[in-house]
Amino acid sequence: MSTISVFKRNFVGLFGQCLQQQLVQAVYVISHFMKNIAFIITLIIFNSCKYDNRDDIDRMLDNTRENLKQEGKKFNAKNREWDSLIKNIYEVSEQNQTLAYKKIDYIISNNPELEEFDIQDLYFVKGDILYKNNRLNEAIEEFSKSGINSPKSLGARAGAYLKLKEYKKCLSDLNKATEINNEYLWYIGNYYETLNKKDSAIFFYKKLFAHDKVIYKYCDDRIKELESNKTKLFTELKFINNTRVTIIMPE
Repeated sequence: MSTISVFKRNFVGLFGQCLQQQLVQAVYVISHFMKNIAFIITLIIFNSCKYDNRDDIDRMLDNTRENLKQEGKKFNAKNREWDSLIKNIYEVSEQNQTLAYKKIDYIISNNPELEEFDIQDLYFVKGDILYKNNRLNEAIEEFSKSGINSPKSLGARAGAYLKLKEYKKCLSDLNKATEINNEYLWYIGNYYETLNKKDSAIFFYKKLFAHDKVIYKYCDDRIKELESNKTKLFTELKFINNTRVTIIMPE
């Protein structure tokens, strides 16, 4: 199997895994890696036109495979280091929230080489910690800095608006998030539960369940619970699939 075929197979597998949880973030990160891959592939095409000897072509392909491997290693090392940093911030927040906030602010202020996506990620983490500690207005400020075109940030901000009973703002953010990622139909269903509108909630759960009856089985489970009248309605957004995904490229 060719190097390109192997990469394509692994890339598609990775893309499918990320699709459920962090599609927009995954695409953003992968695009940086793909810039390097595109450059290497261009060199393959250019150099293959220069070589008539099969041995020369094989050596060129071997070099290309090694370059791909090294790029993958650098990419993976950076991602693992970043995810370790985020994990550490959450661990610090469990002991000292103020210290965690200061750590995030320090990282943003003293690392001019940070890319926009990294900065937005840090703002999201800060907002998430504030949200979990019921500092909702401050959480909204941080979520707003973490990428207003990100469904993850919009959904998180909607959760804070809902707790503050700012229903119009909550629904507006959820609708925007759903335009990007239909998984946020789940949260619109949650929203209607908090308003005691069970039929509307079931409508949106069914709408998402229809997209994929395996991935979104939890919607069907919730529908059955609501229809049985043996469960309490949600009083806030029930966030799911919040586990961070470390994106690893083939090495």
